[in-house]
Amino acid sequence: MNFAEINHLRLHNHQVESSDYSTPKALLEWMGAMQAQDYEMAKWAVGVRLPDATREDIEDAIENIRIIRTHLLRPTWHFISAEHFPWLLELSRPRVMIAIRSRQKQLGLTDKVVSESNEVIEKTLAASQPLTRKELLDQLEETGFENKNNRISHLLLRAELDGIIGSGPSRGTQYTYKLMEGRLTEVSSFDKEEAQARLARLYFQSHGPATLKDFVWWSGLTKTRSRKAIEMLKPELMSEEIRDHKYWFFDESGQTIHNKQSVYLLPAYDEYVISYRNREMMINEEDEAKAISANGIFRPVIVVNGVVKGIWKRTVQSDSVEVKLEFFVNPGPEVVKKAAEQAERFAGFLGKKLDLAVD
Repeated sequence: MNFAEINHLRLHNHQVESSDYSTPKALLEWMGAMQAQDYEMAKWAVGVRLPDATREDIEDAIENIRIIRTHLLRPTWHFISAEHFPWLLELSRPRVMIAIRSRQKQLGLTDKVVSESNEVIEKTLAASQPLTRKELLDQLEETGFENKNNRISHLLLRAELDGIIGSGPSRGTQYTYKLMEGRLTEVSSFDKEEAQARLARLYFQSHGPATLKDFVWWSGLTKTRSRKAIEMLKPELMSEEIRDHKYWFFDESGQTIHNKQSVYLLPAYDEYVISYRNREMMINEEDEAKAISANGIFRPVIVVNGVVKGIWKRTVQSDSVEVKLEFFVNPGPEVVKKAAEQAERFAGFLGKKLDLAVD
């Protein structure tokens, strides 16, 4: 197996090259989790993996809590399916709590303070939801919670980690919060090792071939726990050694490796790029600095045959969207044509006319 073959299999397993799913919920049940701090771009991350999907389809799945946006894993914002929410939160929460413990202590967020805040958030949303972050922030300030040093953001994070709230649909340019309506009560029993193996299965089926380091990075689990999770799956997994790295994946013998030219416009923070520790096969060192900033900002990328060959930008207007393609080197007319087709697909996803520019 070479890098080109790995990239092809990843595009296939990510459901980018060909999708086996038709709904956001089904896709998220396959992917496990998809990074989603850039809310609007994250909707396209789901949409690009679903034939004929629209932004409204993703919004509907969020509004009806078929998929959930919350802080998990490393931790950062992720989309997950409602079915995965209880056990994934149960698995992630202890690690996230360790990561934020020092800052919570600095801000004076004791268990008592968090409990009181949760009560206000729950009552406020029960009376009127969804609400924007600012609307919840204002309500918490009115009931005596000060927002010095962005303290209320941490209270909202704790409400997420306690399974009380998750993101609701967008309201203009703002995202909202909704109650999770007792979703955590669905966990009747929890075995940590089984949950870790389940997470590993989701990762390697949808992101493989990938290494142990990749899984440690993506999952937020320790190296020891990640290795144990892979060990539990070993009878079902295959592996390949490339440049002193072992890549794990499920049997892909039924997939034909072919050389057709593929072009995709993937969003900022897309799983195809961000979910691996080592990205040498998908982007060279010089180009990486153009696609990923020094402070960890992942830009929307143009992927040609599995390799990042440029970035793209969008400017959304009331009835149109301007998409500007910026290639690192001259790609040739065929690639430009296919990239333009993907830009048209993106505009259709938004329900807007396309205004295309190519640099």
